[in-house]
Amino acid sequence: MSKIGLYLVSYSGGGAEREMIYLANRFAEMEYDVDLIVHRDSGPLKSLVSKQVNTIIIDNNYISDLFFLASYMRRERPLFVLSTLHMPNWTLAIAKTFSGTSTKIFWRVVISLSNSKKDGKGVVPKLLNLCYPLLSRNVNKITCVSEGVAKDMSDNFAVSKQKLNVMYNPAYTEGIHELSEEHVEHPWFDDQYNTIVSLGRLSTQKDFGTLIKAFKMVYDADSASRLLILGEGGLRGQLQELVDSLGLTDVVSLHGFELNPYKYLAKGDVFVLSSIFEGFGNVIVEALALNVPVVSTDCPSGPSEILNNGEWGELVPPGDYEKMATAITQTLTSKKGTNTLVRAKDFSVQTVVNKYIELSK
Repeated sequence: MSKIGLYLVSYSGGGAEREMIYLANRFAEMEYDVDLIVHRDSGPLKSLVSKQVNTIIIDNNYISDLFFLASYMRRERPLFVLSTLHMPNWTLAIAKTFSGTSTKIFWRVVISLSNSKKDGKGVVPKLLNLCYPLLSRNVNKITCVSEGVAKDMSDNFAVSKQKLNVMYNPAYTEGIHELSEEHVEHPWFDDQYNTIVSLGRLSTQKDFGTLIKAFKMVYDADSASRLLILGEGGLRGQLQELVDSLGLTDVVSLHGFELNPYKYLAKGDVFVLSSIFEGFGNVIVEALALNVPVVSTDCPSGPSEILNNGEWGELVPPGDYEKMATAITQTLTSKKGTNTLVRAKDFSVQTVVNKYIELSK
């Protein structure tokens, strides 16, 4: 069997990690010999990894990763090694030089680097302008999850256009339907409520503050409305204070992280993405797959591409809670029965897997 390596930071609950696990599992189903190389053995998504996938835990520092990856490429001669997120991408590119091999390596870039630089903390954001143009020379292809991400890398980070390849996230998998059917014990999912669902890290990027303010307007017009936010993060306290200050304590729930958010998402009346920036916006595809109406900010980059400029859902300006409230209310009122699963299938795991195999030839 041909060997494939996938290298990621951890099993944490982010979209990038979940996507890599989806890819690893599907490659294994196709009878490739798959190694999932993990920098840090932590996070809730470990249980999603198929038993057909061989996991290699380094659980040290990135210097250790570098030497392991170089040795791995010399020893195993994989068809390719794929990485995602800044530090793994850079470590893999340096490791290829040390390996002395011609092994193909691919980066996945899952977010606009310009926005990552503005929103990030610590030393890594300061290195983006140096490391991406310099280390990309060692990379066979950089797969960007949207046209916006690719344009940003070319225009603002001096990465050669010849290196770039747009490959949308593997956001749709058939397993989501079975997961969505799990029972939910929650009082808001019945006919007497209009329940708005959102999910993501409680972070500046996701801008749940704007969503909460928009919901205040929705609730004032319709007291049967409820808002459930699935996710965890550093802004929990600040967001709860906002909820309480607006008198929404009993009708807005910061529910926390869920390994299976789809059982909640599928039962919602509308899904809202309120981000100020994205790389792609997986959860929009997941909502479309479950035929849940979507309202999203038209943020850079991804949502407008997924929704085809509003054909498959409502788009509103980032940070504009009044327009968001109007879009939510209109969506709740219209109760359209559109089969949006058709659109979600354009972003299937199998489609992405096939493209990586084609790149490796």
